[in-house]
Amino acid sequence: MAHKFEGVKNPIKVASQLLSRSRIQDKHGRVQPLLLVSSGAHNFAIEHSGPFQPNFVNEPTGSRIISPEEMVTQRAKDEWSYWKSKIEENPAMKHGEGTQRRPLEDTVGAVVLIRYHSVTGTLSDAEPNRLNICLAAGVSSGGILLKLPGRVGEAAIYGAGCWASQRVAVSVSGTGEQIIRAALARTLGEAVERCLTIEHEHVDEGEEKDIHTEIERVMRVNFCELCDRLGEGSPQAGAIILIQDGSDDPHGNSPLDKARLYCIYTTESMAIGHASWDPKNSKLATKEGCEGGYPPS
Repeated sequence: MAHKFEGVKNPIKVASQLLSRSRIQDKHGRVQPLLLVSSGAHNFAIEHSGPFQPNFVNEPTGSRIISPEEMVTQRAKDEWSYWKSKIEENPAMKHGEGTQRRPLEDTVGAVVLIRYHSVTGTLSDAEPNRLNICLAAGVSSGGILLKLPGRVGEAAIYGAGCWASQRVAVSVSGTGEQIIRAALARTLGEAVERCLTIEHEHVDEGEEKDIHTEIERVMRVNFCELCDRLGEGSPQAGAIILIQDGSDDPHGNSPLDKARLYCIYTTESMAIGHASWDPKNSKLATKEGCEGGYPPS
């Protein structure tokens, strides 16, 4: 969902509605859209704003329509006013020049593994039949301060800001244009997929690929070095990667819902949290420096 999408409380819920619609065959044979922009996206959000319809995990799939002013915090107003006045006072001012203050621009992303049972029979006599695992990824961006009107960031581009398959889910944050150019989420996901395929096929040791090494290689070669070649000296990106670490046993005899979580970042720090069915295993932490991520250029 992108551009002129104002007053929608939770855009990611509308994106979920659009994804669900894309899986339904149109009776007239038209191809269902995967991306809506401008007034078309806004009208779609209004049409699907309520009442909420439950999905298979019993979560609301619609989003409330509110006044656009309700979406703007006082902190955001203050930041906008400060930097706008700075640029108007000195149009030739370079980034970081004449001030120690940094603009606050945050992106929120998530990757999730969902476990559910398919059933047979009627609702009254249904019995669990098969354990299913679903991986999903999402990302929501606050955008760039004083951005050019009409600008679309990585959050709206599938394969750049997020990507998911049956075994891997990736969510990426950072400088949108750099991330889009590298199709970073999909590039990371496919690299991990190749490692998992090699693991499952039990190839010779000489052909094995370590997942940590592959993630670092993609961030270095496909992202940082690409930015360097284009003269962008400060590549900015962070990613969380969730991997299903279990075999496809339909009877649930193996730990289908076992997962591995990886992170990598080029920035000074990155905040990461994870939760599980057991609250004791839920954690929130901020990683700083180069540990756990590719060091900045």
